[in-house]
Amino acid sequence: MPGFLNPILKNLCEYAGFLKFKDWWYLNGIFVIGVFSDGYWDIKPHYIILGLIASSSYLASGYSLNEYHDHIKNKFRQAGRDGAAFIVIPYILIGSCLLAAFYISTASFLIVLLGFFVSWLYSSVPFRLKRFYLPRLFLNSLGFSIIFLLGVSLSGVYSARSWMLFLFVLILFFPLELIHTLEDIESDIKSGLKTPPVIFGIESTVFSVLAFFILLMLFAAQLYFRRFVSIYFLIVSSVSFFTIALMVFARLARYLEDDNQKLFAGIKQKTRIVMVFFGLSLLLLLLFNF
Repeated sequence: MPGFLNPILKNLCEYAGFLKFKDWWYLNGIFVIGVFSDGYWDIKPHYIILGLIASSSYLASGYSLNEYHDHIKNKFRQAGRDGAAFIVIPYILIGSCLLAAFYISTASFLIVLLGFFVSWLYSSVPFRLKRFYLPRLFLNSLGFSIIFLLGVSLSGVYSARSWMLFLFVLILFFPLELIHTLEDIESDIKSGLKTPPVIFGIESTVFSVLAFFILLMLFAAQLYFRRFVSIYFLIVSSVSFFTIALMVFARLARYLEDDNQKLFAGIKQKTRIVMVFFGLSLLLLLLFNF
């Protein structure tokens, strides 16, 4: 390989890693679930493709903006390098996202615009609200659940069922974010981030996770009794949430014995696997009207 290509390939690899693709690709499933959340099938195929482009650009923008302010900015500053090109990337991505969303509908455009504003408040200076645990939990959950609304906007049908499922997704990301902070407690302490495990301790955070999952199972039961969803939705939700709660509680039991924060390492990946199963199951239920 010619030597002059080496720095080019190195830069390309840096840019690709900056987009954090492996951390968010599966979250496009939230968009697809939103598309079919109300059983409305009369959606133009090219709208779905544009929606996926918008959803992917939105996620890549949010993750890369957060990555820049978390790591890239200080890393380049310490190395004496100019990282200005990296801060431009999230805004290029959100620009392409807004263009795709605007072509779909005004509602899609406004939903994405709201999502970007949420992401900016969460990650960027001068606000960088992820430093504070309550704004962090709410903005993180809202930012992800907006992807569901983007899917709903393709049909333009905003039924009671869609709004209830949106609320369900919104609440779901609260315990998922708490689990995220459990694994990242050491790095958050070094970064000065005031996350729930840092402020209230690991035990209180785990019990908060369990409380949220109990709330979600009760919510799923309420959706079933109000005939928004089927009994299969209730079963899949309960099994998925019980599995995650059991994994987290088992880690807590070992932590109380060993007092080792590293026992929570890998909990995010295991939770992600369960949630992918839950998302695929939910999508199948919606597609086959179960």
